[in-house]
Amino acid sequence: MSPITLFSKINRVKLELFLDLPMTHIVAHLRACHLLRSSLSCSKCNVPCVEYQKVAPSWPGCGWRCPSCYCNYSALTGSWFARMRLDIRPLFRMIYSFCWEQASLRSLQHELRTPDGSTLSSKSFVDYHRDFFFSFLQREHIAYQEKGMLKA
Repeated sequence: MSPITLFSKINRVKLELFLDLPMTHIVAHLRACHLLRSSLSCSKCNVPCVEYQKVAPSWPGCGWRCPSCYCNYSALTGSWFARMRLDIRPLFRMIYSFCWEQASLRSLQHELRTPDGSTLSSKSFVDYHRDFFFSFLQREHIAYQEKGMLKA
């Protein structure tokens, strides 16, 4: 499931209720939708990693640790969110806006402003547009290849 599919079945009220959930519930839901990994093997020693909870509250609030070589991996490793720098709540609001409200830079800056008045820069806006649509088009291209509609 892609983030676009996730947001095709949600309205603004449901989104805010979802984002008010504790981070562990949000992560569990994203794993159930296959947007985050539910298991990971260490890239160095190929041993299954164990999940650990981070002490500092951050997105996603957990990570993976290899029990043999003690390498740490982000819970976002290998997921659609791997390169994202925003916290999950503003990121989901931005994706929702992309999907339904045909967001402009000005409306997103208003939506994503923080209590200290900072907001999304125009460079970040362009970068997220590029990453979002590149990822979407890449997945759609692979899906069409699997269906035999496109050649590799």
